[in-house]
Amino acid sequence: MSKKNKALLKQRELIKLKQGTYADILFIMLPFMAILLQSLWSGNAKTILVGPELSIAASILTGLSVSKLFQGLVADRVLRVNKERVVLVISVTIFLVLVPALILTIKLSGSENPPEIVAFVQPSLLVVAITLYISAISIIKSRESASVQEKDGDSIADAGQSAFSARVIKADSKAAGDGEL
Repeated sequence: MSKKNKALLKQRELIKLKQGTYADILFIMLPFMAILLQSLWSGNAKTILVGPELSIAASILTGLSVSKLFQGLVADRVLRVNKERVVLVISVTIFLVLVPALILTIKLSGSENPPEIVAFVQPSLLVVAITLYISAISIIKSRESASVQEKDGDSIADAGQSAFSARVIKADSKAAGDGEL
């Protein structure tokens, strides 16, 4: 395969990765968009900035980011070698984003007059959480494509096969004497 074709394939892979990641984020944010539209409709736009919704969204995205980073840590040899760095990133993410988002969610759920700084902190947490999610997906996907290229003698189709694909499960069940699925 020529360098031009490899570059084109890599570019297409990156576009698919971005589209999938942004689709995930939009899907997660959909209920919060409905709440925002309802708040705008009723004339209470400020309530979205001082209500718990943005912190809930930040918590969800941060939790998904941590999950993806753990997935990469478990699945990839290169990340396992650098496990201290990955665990540090996970710890910092939990400490600086997840815990404050959860605390804000709890405090804002019962608060009548939250401090005005919350209107700035919550959107910031959400932006950081979105950035972390995009970064975590990028790290995992780039390592997956690198591990596919590192495999010697395996085809791309075999390298992309997960532990839950039908062929692997079927082969495992036959080896165990269970027969077909």
